[in-house]
Amino acid sequence: MKNIFKSALLLVVLCAFASCGEQVEPVDEYLEVTANNLSGDWTLQTWNDGAVPEDGVAVYIRFIRKDSRYEMYSNVGSMEFVRQTGGFVIMNDEALGYVIAGNYDFTLGQEWNHRYIVRLTSDRMVWTAVDDPTDVCVYVRTSIPQDITSAFPPVEE
Repeated sequence: MKNIFKSALLLVVLCAFASCGEQVEPVDEYLEVTANNLSGDWTLQTWNDGAVPEDGVAVYIRFIRKDSRYEMYSNVGSMEFVRQTGGFVIMNDEALGYVIAGNYDFTLGQEWNHRYIVRLTSDRMVWTAVDDPTDVCVYVRTSIPQDITSAFPPVEE
């Protein structure tokens, strides 16, 4: 009887230690993906598990909840920042979870290259392309530098 009790106690202790090893972010910490929760400024921190490619290269995106609009500022492939604007929509798919899609202004409504599954916390969001799970972008909350936004005329609504 003592051997069974010792074995059971050892098993409980081992399970307790095993559960302490791997830190997994609980799903409960994810926020509902709404225009209100996305609202604000974000910067691209990593793309496909790597840092943004070069020093000085940056991608910023501002979500404006009022009209489900965005402004994106990036200097990828350019010496100067370029601003793109457009609209976005958030869908709640039963199988995928929250999915964001958008289009660009000034391109006859051209849609983004992908629709993205979004996992959101208060200061971080992860976008995974629906049609290419290897295309993963991680954004963190930030403030877009004033010298970047002031270089463009105000966005007309």
